[in-house]
Amino acid sequence: GGTLTCTAGSYVVTQADVDQGRIEGRASASGQAPTPAGGTAPERTVSGDSSLGTVTIAHAPALSVVRSATPATVSRVSDRVSYSFAVTNRGNVTMSDIQIADTLAAAAGGLTVTLRCPTQSLAPDATLTCTGSYMLAQMDIDRGARLTGTATASGQAPTPAGGTTPARTVSEGSSSGVVTVAQTPELSVVKSAAPATVSRVGESVSYSFVVANTGNVTMSDIRVVDELAGSALNVTCPTRSLAPGGTLTCTAAAYAVTQADVDRGRIASAARASGQAPTPTGGAVPARTVSEGSSSGVVTVTQTRGLSVVRSAAPVTASRAGDRVSYSFVVTNTGNVTMSDVRVVDELVAPAGPALNVTCPTQSLAPGATLTCTAAGPYVVKQADVDRGRVESRAVASGQGPTPAGGTAPERTVSEGSSSGTVTIAHTPGLSVVKSATSATVSRAGERVSYSYVVTNTGNVTMSAIRVVDDMAGLDATCQAVDQPLAPNGTLTCTAGPYVVTQADID
Repeated sequence: GGTLTCTAGSYVVTQADVDQGRIEGRASASGQAPTPAGGTAPERTVSGDSSLGTVTIAHAPALSVVRSATPATVSRVSDRVSYSFAVTNRGNVTMSDIQIADTLAAAAGGLTVTLRCPTQSLAPDATLTCTGSYMLAQMDIDRGARLTGTATASGQAPTPAGGTTPARTVSEGSSSGVVTVAQTPELSVVKSAAPATVSRVGESVSYSFVVANTGNVTMSDIRVVDELAGSALNVTCPTRSLAPGGTLTCTAAAYAVTQADVDRGRIASAARASGQAPTPTGGAVPARTVSEGSSSGVVTVTQTRGLSVVRSAAPVTASRAGDRVSYSFVVTNTGNVTMSDVRVVDELVAPAGPALNVTCPTQSLAPGATLTCTAAGPYVVKQADVDRGRVESRAVASGQGPTPAGGTAPERTVSEGSSSGTVTIAHTPGLSVVKSATSATVSRAGERVSYSYVVTNTGNVTMSAIRVVDDMAGLDATCQAVDQPLAPNGTLTCTAGPYVVTQADID
């Protein structure tokens, strides 16, 4: 009927006890009964099992997760982001079947590699790392700003002894590990022309513009502006979007070559493409992206410089020295470039001269156009011109062609000489002679009479080798300076005698 109390040392709770949710066991007591007199010692007496006092352990499962990403910045399609998820057991029970869920899959189109966690159990305060990777898609770059998501960890707590399996434990979400997506909108344009060489006003040139997306975002609303010779070309582009690395071709209506283009020697301009980059998530609409100017597609203009000159005279005939002749010179631009500083030089052919002083208008001379230059004052016909029978010369026109773009000023262009505009002078030679005697009266045979002959040039040409023949018997006329020429209206005196008067003359 007596009792005694036994004690045991402190028991250290194990994780298995916590996971089981209680500490329980059974105790039995034993003792030695006395040995009966004359008998043998009995076996020890053992009590029946008695249930120990059960200790209950409350389960408090909890998890946390920290998400991180490498690299922190991406910019191209197919860039790969590696994710790691540090899952820590913040509760008091061992967790198993750890899993990760990340909303990046919904935001970016899905992780390219399944998230993986070790299969090991996770003791309280312990950490394990889950991993995953994501390959950047074009939609991520176009969305811009950053790759974001919320990661949650979940795990299975143990089933308490005699209880039911608890629901999975889910951590608070982690939004760390944000990856910045760098947008670099960029365009280039290459301009081409057909044909590459032209030579005259009015020829047609067709232009095309290949626009390339050299950036990393999809561009829309592509436009091309080309300032050609001061007048913008009307360029039309397809309305489709342009993915990175892609190209599209814009075209312009045919361009008609102008005289200014021909004078310049080439048709060149800078083309610029522009487009609209996408608006980053949560950001403002970016300014339009403009390419560097493309000066490709230069059309060479073949320049041909040429002048002609036609000389005319009024009147076209003359008859004597002192007549006046007016000269004009019609200069024509026979090339394809505008000429300036037009001049005419007219060298009168000897004996005519000196050179005429020719004045030209200061205006420029377009291809196919003409201008008229005039000689300062009329030309006075000289006797030498009359003797020659004509007044002629050789006129040469010259002008300055335009300086080709990027080149040097060409030498002056000189025309072929023009010998037109010759003035014809008809020869009308004529002489007259007046005979006189020293004595108008005689009275007897033997008297002497001397004769003189005044010869006058009554024509329009210079006469030479003047001779006088007198049919009077015995007279032989001698002329002064017979070898010198006799100009029109000029005179020379010839003499004969003396003549001896005969009886026949008296009779």
